Amino acid sequence: MFTMILAGCPSQWPPLLGEPPSPSKYSGEEIRGRVVDQETGGPLSGVVVAVTWDLRGGFHGGHIKWLHLADTVTDAKGEFYFPAWGPIRRPHGTTLYGQQPWLIFFAPRYHYSQLANERGSYTDSLRRWYGSGKDFTMVPFRGSDKEYATEIETLAADQYDRFFSFGTCDWEKLPRFLRAIYREAEGLRRKGILEAPELNGFWGAAARKHSCHALSDVFGDMS
Repeated sequence: MFTMILAGCPSQWPPLLGEPPSPSKYSGEEIRGRVVDQETGGPLSGVVVAVTWDLRGGFHGGHIKWLHLADTVTDAKGEFYFPAWGPIRRPHGTTLYGQQPWLIFFAPRYHYSQLANERGSYTDSLRRWYGSGKDFTMVPFRGSDKEYATEIETLAADQYDRFFSFGTCDWEKLPRFLRAIYREAEGLRRKGILEAPELNGFWGAAARKHSCHALSDVFGDMS
């Protein structure tokens, strides 16, 4: 399950000719929240939450680099926290769209969820997650192992496109988030569910190609 909220404010997007420029530096406020089960309303501990800040630019407005990446895990109350950061100087020719940051939630046997910021402007130097302090719901996965493996494969392929395919080692900044996906994929394969991705070959090959650390060095205990 892919959940995304996009605001309709035109000022989310990069400046046009004659409009105010993007700020020279960016900072981010702290982010807090709580994750709950959509069906029971109860708090979910052990949910991995990743936050990404994507600098875009060029003729097509595509990804240039990650300004800031972080991950964390919800506590026994289902709560998570990201500290404030910055200021970080903006590289020339890039900007943060108003919908930044994006939050991604992953927990075993739940549909993963990805959320964009509710509102914002590319001209904001200090960035705020407007959902901070709110509850985020996750939906239990009720399908078969094969269907679950297909969802894990889709999620793993999306992370490959975002973090492993650009020739950098930025993925190393999200060890808990990516390790959780890896463990689910490996657990399914050990059960004989071969629809699950083989990430040592998929992600691992990209890590070796770009001279990054090995997956095991970054993820630690991978069992």
